[in-house]
Amino acid sequence: MLLSTPVEINKTANCNCGTQFVSMGSCFSDHMSKRMVRLGLNVTDNPAGIVFHPVPMAEMLQRAIKQRFFTIDDLFDTKMGWLSFLHHGSFRSHDADILLAQINERLAAFARALMSADVAIFTFGTAWGYAHQKSNGVVANCHKQPSSDFHKELTAFSAMHEQWHTVLQLLKELRPGIQIVFSVSPVRHTREGLVENQRSKARLIELVHALTQQVDGVSYFPAYEIMMDELRDYRFYERDMIHPSTLAVEIIWQRFVEAFFSEQSQATMAEVEQWRKLEEHRGLHESPEEEIRRKTRAREAIANILHRASAHQQG
Repeated sequence: MLLSTPVEINKTANCNCGTQFVSMGSCFSDHMSKRMVRLGLNVTDNPAGIVFHPVPMAEMLQRAIKQRFFTIDDLFDTKMGWLSFLHHGSFRSHDADILLAQINERLAAFARALMSADVAIFTFGTAWGYAHQKSNGVVANCHKQPSSDFHKELTAFSAMHEQWHTVLQLLKELRPGIQIVFSVSPVRHTREGLVENQRSKARLIELVHALTQQVDGVSYFPAYEIMMDELRDYRFYERDMIHPSTLAVEIIWQRFVEAFFSEQSQATMAEVEQWRKLEEHRGLHESPEEEIRRKTRAREAIANILHRASAHQQG
């Protein structure tokens, strides 16, 4: 007896433990990237920090592809320090040179990762954006600047589509064989209102499906649909009734693994997870020396498992 509505997922990539990933997007993409890191996978993510809107994401991706770095003219000074409208609030400093070095180092690292990436994952959160009055460009973060400096918009499909179609062509020229996976974050942006959230998500879903049909090597992972249909119960939400619970994220992650990784790699990742749990386990009467030995043993085992998997894939 089925107690939910299963979402079918087409298997369009055959990733393994040696696959090199890049990832950009919302807080949900950050959760997924952390799970990859936990399992020893190669992932470079979010050069601007967490970003929800497709337009600043596309601009950051284009900067990385063209290696067009930031200058002092891209920053602005506030009481909180120097900031950038294309970056998350975690990128800040009271010294502009320090901030420039930080954001350009992250951008350069992401640009290098793109050169050898096998799979790029982009997760959109919302189509509601705040366009800066002076530049008319949608920002990644308003950084609590005066509301009169921005105008709120539900960004037009045509504008987002044109920008992303162009940047995907550039990415394909840079890395012809790269597989691109889009998803829409399952986190509802209720601050705009539930009806407005549905309008936003519908626009994002239409955008990614248009891109999958028009650009080769592009696929869609239905994280939003899994949350809305398979996990249609508030027990799968955090206490705020908006964000997916740890269990929900785990289920969606498992569906992602089943859809995109080979069976052999899934077995390897399960083995790594067991050792990772041993590494994180806290013994009730464990001495400091025993704790060090346990963690060292787990880390060595994980390194051996991943080395063995890499050798098998290369062979």
